[in-house]
Amino acid sequence: MAITRADFLRLLPLVTEVKGLIEVGESGVHVMDKGQLISISLFEEADTEVASLRLPRLRVRIEFFTTTAAIKDFMFRFDRAFQRGGG
Repeated sequence: MAITRADFLRLLPLVTEVKGLIEVGESGVHVMDKGQLISISLFEEADTEVASLRLPRLRVRIEFFTTTAAIKDFMFRFDRAFQRGGG
């Protein structure tokens, strides 16, 4: 993702039913969403440069311990919260 770790953590509560994070560690975060635990690993990578534009890079790995329907619901909200404007 083209986002900083700080911005990712700032936006993440918009995705979850409970507006708080359970545990934030160096390698990621555990959140509770509708009674389901979700583990999100975060790996900061070198910025990408395109001409004079510099974009941060954050590799995000989401691990679910729930049903397919709950995963689809969470990912729909995740995609909406992290959408950027564009054309």
